[in-house]
This record gives sequence, structure tokens and C-alpha cells, in this order.
Amino acid sequence: MPTSALNPRVVRTELDRVVYSIFNPQMKPGFVSVADKRIFNQIPSDKGSEQEEIFAGSGYWEKRGETQNVPLGQSKFGQKVTYTHTEFSRQEEIPKHFFDDAKFNAITNIVKAMMNNGKSTQELNGFAAFRNAFTATTGTLTSDGLSLCNNSHTLLNSSMTVDNYLTAKLGDDTINEMIQKLAEMKGQDGVMSFGTDPEVLLTACYNFKRACELIESELSAETANNAINVYSSKYGIYVAQSKFLGAAAGGSDHYAFLLGKGHQINRYIREAINTWHRTWEETNNRTFVYGGAYRETIGVPDFVGAVGTDGTTGAYA
Repeated sequence: MPTSALNPRVVRTELDRVVYSIFNPQMKPGFVSVADKRIFNQIPSDKGSEQEEIFAGSGYWEKRGETQNVPLGQSKFGQKVTYTHTEFSRQEEIPKHFFDDAKFNAITNIVKAMMNNGKSTQELNGFAAFRNAFTATTGTLTSDGLSLCNNSHTLLNSSMTVDNYLTAKLGDDTINEMIQKLAEMKGQDGVMSFGTDPEVLLTACYNFKRACELIESELSAETANNAINVYSSKYGIYVAQSKFLGAAAGGSDHYAFLLGKGHQINRYIREAINTWHRTWEETNNRTFVYGGAYRETIGVPDFVGAVGTDGTTGAYA
């Protein structure tokens, strides 16, 4: 017999479209998510956990005399760290009469709100790598046991230490110091790497305007001098922001990070967002159930390629 009720299977297909548009959003210019390859290395996983070891090459090449043996280098692995995947999930009950009465907007709103919260959870969890970058917080330490940005990082193949931690508020001098620290940063074998050339400046929303003016202005920002802005004319640094980095998300509005292409801030993806649907015949209380889950983890095995400032000292120009 014909009916005006919505077919639950058809509704699920429509709801899945809503879900995947939320978890794969078209970001506004400047905003970034955990899916952005410039901010997080996207690494598929087929195991319950991922193990990483820090790699150190064999150092600078050596001079060789005409009849001498070619110098022998010895690469090294060490400081093993394990990242165990975490599942995030939620389901909602939807009254049967919503389907019977074709209340599609109500059904969509329930699922949309649930999935928006799921996506926000994913972002909040991912950007904890940056919010906790200056503190010794379990789960966000690098393999040497220190916070991502620290004054005393140790190198695997050397007695040297590396300082990638600043405290000055974001300004012209701060950015210049960040660029220098990143460009001259030594890798685990004590060799300066091309992978640490500056690529992305990440800030909280509070400082995004300031960061754009400092980086992208044709002339030097906030000055009466008509000097060229070397950041825009020479470096081509991409300025990014995340609402999950600032004080509203438990971080700080003054945090800023300069990342090189070779950074090791990794997102290990075990299971992308997936959904399920149970009809009222399959539940005890005659309700439909719609749910979703994903499984992933964030890991930062190596500090090389990242410099950060917590913005606790100085004043804005």
C-alpha cells in the first residue's frame, strides 16, 4: 500500500551525505583542520597501534684522498615510542514517528548536531599536540621525553641540544627569530636539514590578522618605513589558524608555531568516519538508531621541523 512515510534506508543515504560533508569540509581561507597535510602528516594505519623510532643519519660527508677508502657512515635508530589508537563514537535514538510523519528536518538536525560535535572532538583531540606543545603532558611528548617546544631537546646521534622554544609575543622580531631557529635547526645527526625551511605559520584566531599583516603585507607591517616585507617577498609562508588552538579550546590566544615541510607532527588514521543505522524493528523501544565512529591518534615522535612561541613575554607592537 502506498505511504507518504520516508524510507529509512533512503534517509540513511541522505544522512550519510550530511556526515561526510561535515567530516570533509571545505575550509574557509586560512582555517585548517586535522586533515590538512601542511599541519599534520596523514599516515594510514592497519594496526591497533603505531610504533615510531627516531632516525639519525651518519652526519656530514667527509673529504677523501684519491687512494683512501670511502668514509663509512653509520645511521642509527632509537627512542622507540608507541601510539595506541583511540576510538571516538556516538549514536542517537530517533523516534519512529519522525520517519512515519516524514519529519526529515528534525532527523537531519539530530544527526547534523551529533556529527558536528564528532568533528569538533576530532579537531580538539588533534590540536592538543599544539595546545600542549609547551608542557610535559602525557601523550604529546616527543620521543626524547620532552614537550614539542623545549629549550633542551637532545639529539640521538650527538651531545648537542636544540632549543625550539620562544616566549615572545608574535611580532616582526619574533617571526624573524623563529625563521632563523627553524632554518638552522640541526636534525638528529647534527646536520642542518632542508626539511626545516619555513612553510607554515600556525596561530590561534586571535593572532591571525596580525600574522597575515606581518607575513603577507607588501611592505613591512606597522611601520612608517617603506621597506620591503621580506616574509612576503622571499619566504612564501602560508598563514593558518585554528579555533582549537586558542584560549576557548583550553590553549592560549598567544600561541604560534612555525613549521617546516619535514616536521613530524603525525596523524595516524586507523579508521575514518563510518556510520551505522538500525531500524525500529531491531531495537527494544521501537526507535531508529543512527551512529558514527572513527579511530585515530596523534603522535609527535620528533621535534625537528617545528618552532613555537607561547607569547608569555613582551608586548604587541
